[in-house]
Amino acid sequence: MQFITNNLSIMRREIILWLGIGALSILILIIPLIKSQGDDHRPYGENKDNYLFESAVYKYENANSDTVNISISELPTSIQQVIQTDSLIKNLEIRTVKKISQNSGDYYDVCFKDTDYFNIIVMYDKNGIIVSQL
Repeated sequence: MQFITNNLSIMRREIILWLGIGALSILILIIPLIKSQGDDHRPYGENKDNYLFESAVYKYENANSDTVNISISELPTSIQQVIQTDSLIKNLEIRTVKKISQNSGDYYDVCFKDTDYFNIIVMYDKNGIIVSQL
């Protein structure tokens, strides 16, 4: 009886060992395939600025532009007023604010965090008019 119990115990260990080795082998084969697909995947074209929308602000690669992170208090009062009066975003946390200066004017890219922890990105011109929203 002891012999049968020992054999079953040894067989269980061997099965678990072989399952682990098999799973590890499969992962070693699959991970490089996943990484190679992820490197070439750009779902929205050649957009390298991580913006999911195209706007006239981002279209011209040769345009003279300068992008800097600014604080919320540095936003023009017109944009601050628009945010405070907008019922959809006034209670959301502002994560980042970027000022984009171009020859055609200044734009402000404001990233909000919604209640589900998703980002909402709104681009305003210097007068508080929404240029793009995502």
